[in-house]
Amino acid sequence: MSAVLDAALADARTVIAAGGWISWALVGISVMLWTIVVLRALELRRGVRGPLRDALLTSPTAAPRGVIDRFVQRAAAALARPGGCHHDLDRWTMHEIDRTESFGAVLNALVAAAPLLGLLGTVAGMIETFASMHGSHHHSDESVAGGISIALVTTQLGLAIGIPGLIAARLLDRLAARRRRELQATRALLAARFDEGRAS
Repeated sequence: MSAVLDAALADARTVIAAGGWISWALVGISVMLWTIVVLRALELRRGVRGPLRDALLTSPTAAPRGVIDRFVQRAAAALARPGGCHHDLDRWTMHEIDRTESFGAVLNALVAAAPLLGLLGTVAGMIETFASMHGSHHHSDESVAGGISIALVTTQLGLAIGIPGLIAARLLDRLAARRRRELQATRALLAARFDEGRAS
């Protein structure tokens, strides 16, 4: 198993090296992109199973397990304080909605940058290829192959990073939109309970 892994890593390094500095830049983009995907997925955990009304039963001392749990605890604590009002509820609602959008723009920028950087590698590789062929009938086959390698490897890497990244980003955007709707619905439930408490 270790030998297979070592061989795979060696092959990966060879492929990346063939693409030059643009390949290493794409590797950096890939690491940042998937780190943000994991962080956003963790941030967007719901934290409560079943109907949203169940979130209102969360113990104030329990550690929040997700967006809805955390919102209920903080908003309920704000409403329970003397002078608590709907303004506090709105403030925490907007705070949590902003958190659902965190790093979304950065993720989309990285997804867009990957194939564009791959395209830059394609252009750079073709320039190197034509430069090695220009003005000489005795051009180096190695130079031509090097330019073609840069063009092909960077294009492949850019697409291999960008396409799965785009799918992940869109899934997370849909999940974030769902969490925002749930936050608004939970806010309405908390507001109704707060008004009932004041009326009684």
